[in-house]
Amino acid sequence: MLEFIDDIIGLFRKDPRIDAMHQLARHNKWAFKAREKFATNNPRRELPLLKSRKGKRMHSIMGMSSSMVEGHFYIYDYVYFGDFGKKMTTVFEYGNAALDLTLFTIRPKSKFDSMKEFFVSPDFLFITTPEFEQRYQIDAADTISLKHDINEDFLDMIGDTEGWTYEGVDQYLIAYQPGIQCPVNEIHRHFNRFEKLAERLINGTSISKLGWKDTE
Repeated sequence: MLEFIDDIIGLFRKDPRIDAMHQLARHNKWAFKAREKFATNNPRRELPLLKSRKGKRMHSIMGMSSSMVEGHFYIYDYVYFGDFGKKMTTVFEYGNAALDLTLFTIRPKSKFDSMKEFFVSPDFLFITTPEFEQRYQIDAADTISLKHDINEDFLDMIGDTEGWTYEGVDQYLIAYQPGIQCPVNEIHRHFNRFEKLAERLINGTSISKLGWKDTE
């Protein structure tokens, strides 16, 4: 019901953020669509952020290609409705048909994660920067496959910046700050970083140099 009311309001009231995002897209010659419902057969639906939410919508959808890496990029405000009303998160998305990622999430490490490391053996161990190890936690559906999907350069770049969550599955990688709409004047800067991150995912240092150690 809330999403229906929101759609009706959107038809008759101008949204300053959508207008500003449209201007950003025009300035950069990016494709733009104001609103789109999240279809049940959307191939991104297995990503944890985009799964099991009510009234899912995509607002201010901007699409662009890159001279740096094959594939296609999208930036959009992901909208859904929960117990406490409307939620919005800006998502940076990369899609490349050449990818076949096992389901994973790289998220900010909590105090519980740090404590758990003293009592529970991880599914795998790897060597990366101290910043990554201090800031982030990896959750994966299949850790054996994951070590072939991601690489040292990709993880090292993630570790350079705090507060982001990264999810991947099949041909998709997304990055977002949970519950945060990225200010319009910061979107281009974050896109440039995400574009470089996607390039590292495709072309980074082989995972065999990470020092992975499978546990029995």
